Amino acid sequence: MADWHTGWTQKAERLGIANMVVSSKRNLDRGFESKLVSQLPLLAHIKQRVSYDYIFTIDGDISFADADVHGLFRSIRSARPLIAQPTIRVPASLIGGNMFSWGSQWYKALNHDQASTCGSAVEYDSPMIESQAAILSKTFLDWYHDELEQVARVQHEYQCDWGHDEMWCSAAARLSEKLPHSPPACLIIRHSVDHHDTKSIQKYQMHTNGGNFLSDCQTMEKAFQKDNIGGDGAGKGKVTRISIAALRDHTNLTCVNQWADLNGGGCKPPSHDGSQEYSAVKSYRAFMQGEACHNLQDEKAAAEESYALTKLRRPKNPFISERVMGVPGAGVPVAAAVTGAAEAVAADMRSTAAGVGAAADMLSKGRREFGPHFTPKMPLTQAPVAPVPPARSAVSEADLPTGLESLRKALRGPHRRQ
Repeated sequence: MADWHTGWTQKAERLGIANMVVSSKRNLDRGFESKLVSQLPLLAHIKQRVSYDYIFTIDGDISFADADVHGLFRSIRSARPLIAQPTIRVPASLIGGNMFSWGSQWYKALNHDQASTCGSAVEYDSPMIESQAAILSKTFLDWYHDELEQVARVQHEYQCDWGHDEMWCSAAARLSEKLPHSPPACLIIRHSVDHHDTKSIQKYQMHTNGGNFLSDCQTMEKAFQKDNIGGDGAGKGKVTRISIAALRDHTNLTCVNQWADLNGGGCKPPSHDGSQEYSAVKSYRAFMQGEACHNLQDEKAAAEESYALTKLRRPKNPFISERVMGVPGAGVPVAAAVTGAAEAVAADMRSTAAGVGAAADMLSKGRREFGPHFTPKMPLTQAPVAPVPPARSAVSEADLPTGLESLRKALRGPHRRQ
């Protein structure tokens, strides 16, 4: 927080921009934290001090430098959606790093180049809005606040940020039906912001709880699936304690591009007469029940299972082997054990790097084909085996040089930071 106060806030004040910086109080040693966990207390803080109609929540790698912000706001004022977002553009220098051939975002219609094929329409109805650059109305936030609090609690527990932006468009569609003017639920607005993808989430790095980002998200997804089967009889899921209504809002986005291909690329403008003759949310949720979507989800599940069968194992921790511990009878003196340990560590690091690289390649391929929530059914790397007590006659760890002990500590796994 101090870094923001020492430069950015002063510059903002000189430009006449009222600013406020509040610490999110995240525990970075624990692992990844969802931005929703930080945003909700900040929204409560803002609500006490500022009268507003919309909140624009953006990731740290989104830039407005080349954006038509006035055009974006004109669309918001005109259409008055419950939720919206601008299209996402990737700077030319970063295009080669896109995960998808159509852009950086899984849903094709969110990308600048794809949106450019939509004809003259500037705003178009969407079944999804990502949390990356979401514009949320106060009307929706006030109505869905309790559900977002529940999701944030679960995200904090599991250390994963999946979930809320897979729920809120379906929720907004429900709210729209309750309001007399039936505003659009979710809109994509063709005024692009730039995405300088920093890839700051370390998906494979182990944290102090013994997992990593992907394994934590796996566990949370399973909890959602269990709760979608049946609640606790009190209107909440048995595992997550999220309301049944919010759990039913949860939408699998694996098939969203298939749906768009059959619906004019997802370029249909919203209804402006309040009739709600067409709803992208309802159309997509109906498409999810069809054979084409079921087949694609089956293919995704099969691919996840297939990748899980690829046994990418980290080697046994060399520090618990006889050659490292110097068990009598093995003919390995302490000096030789240290040399052998160093060689084993180097081999372990090379093998681990190769395994993680292969895992990353598999994950990228799966995400390109099935979306950002493609996750193999088991961890792609195996945590180091816990050291076992040496035999009574073995050389103790205290007899080993300090450098060896520092290497051994290094293999225990770094803390993962966002």
